Amino acid sequence: MLPKDNFYNLILEHRLPLNRKDKSVKEFLKSYYSRYIKEYKNALKRTEDCALREECYKLLNDKTTTLEELCSDILKVFDYYDSADMLGLYNHFDEMMEKISALLVTRNIGTVGHETYKNYYRIRAGEEHFNRIDLFHIPLNKREFIKSYRYSIPGYPCLYLSSGVEMCWFECGMPKEFSYAGFFLESSDNNKVNIIDFTIEPVDLVSSVSIHYINHPEKAELIDEFLAKYIILFPLRVACSLEVINRDVPFIEEYIFPQQLLLWVRSNNIYDGIAYRTCSSIEHAREWNYINLVMPAKTIVDGYCRHLNRLFTVTEPVKVEISNIIRNRDGKLRTLEKTLMIFETEYYNGHSMYPCREIISLSKTFLNLCSMLKSNNYSNANAIYQTLDTLNLMSNILCDNKETIKSKALAKAKELDYRLDEDILIKRFDEMIWSFEETIKPIIFEFWNFAIRIRTDFPCNYNSREHVLQ
Repeated sequence: MLPKDNFYNLILEHRLPLNRKDKSVKEFLKSYYSRYIKEYKNALKRTEDCALREECYKLLNDKTTTLEELCSDILKVFDYYDSADMLGLYNHFDEMMEKISALLVTRNIGTVGHETYKNYYRIRAGEEHFNRIDLFHIPLNKREFIKSYRYSIPGYPCLYLSSGVEMCWFECGMPKEFSYAGFFLESSDNNKVNIIDFTIEPVDLVSSVSIHYINHPEKAELIDEFLAKYIILFPLRVACSLEVINRDVPFIEEYIFPQQLLLWVRSNNIYDGIAYRTCSSIEHAREWNYINLVMPAKTIVDGYCRHLNRLFTVTEPVKVEISNIIRNRDGKLRTLEKTLMIFETEYYNGHSMYPCREIISLSKTFLNLCSMLKSNNYSNANAIYQTLDTLNLMSNILCDNKETIKSKALAKAKELDYRLDEDILIKRFDEMIWSFEETIKPIIFEFWNFAIRIRTDFPCNYNSREHVLQ
């Protein structure tokens, strides 16, 4: 159980990503920042339930002006952008970041430690069998293919990675065919990598801070400062973490601020990139807890960044077809189809009980989705994945509440014929649910998270690692 504190509550109540709905980005941020500052000031009123030290509260009180100035400076970025004053925008952004640079949470990755930030993947959609250089960043001489992304400089190469293949697949629009490779950060104490870290989650922060206070009381001041960094710079993360309302338009308003931030990183010799969490609208993607990493090219020779090449070794790419993940499990689908036929025979011969029809519908929907995946006959992979998630949840609900459902089934059966023997009804119901639990539900569960089968069905050879450019 997490300890109680005003600022712990503030941290836990403000989670990312955020949806601006029908407001412009600037309007949304202005309203959000106003509320955040108000809640911040209210949290400064220390009570008996507060777990944080008085010294921490004093530090946060002293940082109030810094928080207000940061929120104001972020909103001014949009003023400069709207007035097309690019020189003013560049100078203002640089001044803003210089003021808060000491508060940035960074990871200075060397030989030992920070293992979570060293192993990544990258994919490239398409039917071709790509090689290592195809999965590296887009070369400068093909800059016309560099699209607008959350963290990107339009027309300028960046390397986008994720610590999970599944997350790469989501971020790339869930393509039907692609190649992927493992990227391994070869940092050392003589060649350290410095990244801005936007990956800390609210629950993890509160939990770790409370534990560190207990285990390391001699470092209480450093813990206070770390907590203050997160709280004060949270508005910066907000500006970078808005869900995209419409991806099918040439200009994406939610990308204005994070793109400016990466431009600043590109022109700054201190930082190599930004680590961040996904802003995917798919809840399950956020639950994976993967890290995304973006690193702009800085030392380009013959189209490719020599600095990024030195930092990473890359495995031989592996070709993946999503349809084969389903095809590899045809035997289990045939088992489900046979079980479904038994349910249908029962139902159409008039001997069914509630929820036989619901089980039939659930199973048919699942088989139709698998058929679409197997034949590549779909255009919205997001909808397929979300529907499979719903079917899995409904299967769990059905089994978790079988006793309640049994009572309803008996009542409905007796409505049709009060002379029916209750023992026979109970036996029939138990047999139906047992069949569903033992056969249908496990198969739906296995297919539900089919994205995680990518690495098991199409493993890459980790011993094949080498630098892209020799």
